[in-house]
Amino acid sequence: MSLLRSFGGFGNYFTTNGNGTNVPFELTHFNRTGWYGYYVPQDIAGWMDALGGAAKLEAHLDAIFTTDAKSTGRDQADITGLIGQYAHGNEPSHHIAYLYNYVGKAHKTQAYVQRIMNEMYSNAPDGLSGNEDCGQMSAWLVMSAMGFYPVAPGSVQYAIGSPWLDKVTIHLENGKAFSVTAEGQSEDVYIQSATLNDAPHTPTYITHQHIMQGGDLAFDMGAKPNPNYGKSPADRPMTKIESKEVVAIPAVVTGDKAFPNSTKITLGCVTPDANIFYTLNGGKPMSYDAPFDITEDAKLTVWATKRGAIDSKKASSEFFKMAEFRDIKLYSKYADHYSAGGDMALVDYIRGGNDYRTGTWQGYHGIDLVAVVDLGKKQAVSDLSAGFIQDENSWIFMPLEVEFFTSKNGKKFKSAGKVVNDISPKEQGSIIKDFGVKTSRKARYVKMVAKNRGVCPTFHKGAGGKCWVFVDEVVVK
Repeated sequence: MSLLRSFGGFGNYFTTNGNGTNVPFELTHFNRTGWYGYYVPQDIAGWMDALGGAAKLEAHLDAIFTTDAKSTGRDQADITGLIGQYAHGNEPSHHIAYLYNYVGKAHKTQAYVQRIMNEMYSNAPDGLSGNEDCGQMSAWLVMSAMGFYPVAPGSVQYAIGSPWLDKVTIHLENGKAFSVTAEGQSEDVYIQSATLNDAPHTPTYITHQHIMQGGDLAFDMGAKPNPNYGKSPADRPMTKIESKEVVAIPAVVTGDKAFPNSTKITLGCVTPDANIFYTLNGGKPMSYDAPFDITEDAKLTVWATKRGAIDSKKASSEFFKMAEFRDIKLYSKYADHYSAGGDMALVDYIRGGNDYRTGTWQGYHGIDLVAVVDLGKKQAVSDLSAGFIQDENSWIFMPLEVEFFTSKNGKKFKSAGKVVNDISPKEQGSIIKDFGVKTSRKARYVKMVAKNRGVCPTFHKGAGGKCWVFVDEVVVK
């Protein structure tokens, strides 16, 4: 599994390959991209070209349905209804089975659509494989049972799947009726051929106009796939954006936002043949030709051009030189998806903002936070504090209490004071609070223990579920 990386608001992603080299982001299989990596309904032709053609897209689709169903990292309630790592319980997946039509392999669409209908739906209290979410789980079944589905919202094309019913009639508001019949459907799932108003219909899609004109779409079904049905490029549905070219904003591929001495900046751009430019602290624009070092606080602004005529938007990010050496040892494990960049995030001199999702807050799920900061040498300390955020709507609460300790040798610690939380767990919105104590002693090591609430209170919609504690920056003065 690779790591997707984005720095400081730069909107393009890069992926780390197996040997640790950062390369432009590529859609290669599900674990790298998530469901949204498959969600390009507005420009499937462009997506296919970016992947390398129809065969590459087919392999990409095969991967999500056949890869190991086990996932790592955060537990997500929407990861339900699994076939491989296709998750029917998560609505952004709902079009994926139909994408085989777009590469001329309609029989694979037919097989997976039927499997989803048969395995993920039943007449029982748990008859849906995911949250109904305003009716989408049922809407998918209604459309798919009729035999077609709107892969691209706003397009006039409906991709053909495999009807689940012998006959369906749609009574239209214009007084006409459109019927779908499936000869042999009760036993067979593969379409052998189709007719529209008794005329051969070879495309693996119908249009909204076909429906509104009324008539009959009839399928001849069979037990074995017909690989020739929908094979011709002329018979495949397709979406394509043909507007002017867009140049992507460059991304920081390597570079630490906070650093002790220097950090090496490497830039990249997913737009082929783009020329990258940058400024430091608003200075003279420079062409990016090779990685460079930042040795002081700096504001980096980047953009790209292509053929000197098309410019990307500009994006900026700040980098900070640490004023003095500090290290930290964490005795609690933060959640991988809320790491804030790693172990050093709590002493990197960068404070989290009022949104826990921006990547600067470190999250701990259901456990207390215990951390020890090494100041590098014994010195006088007067103020000890740490910042926390509460967002009760996301199961994130202030710690019940935060206690600070000091030590000269890292072995024997003495309490410097405890702060008890005074913010109600019922307080709504995003709330930031610094828990701090004053002291007057010499120390090299500072320990912080933040007590997690444990489980959500009884009044909360997540009552009984594990609470989060989100922290950013342990401050020692």
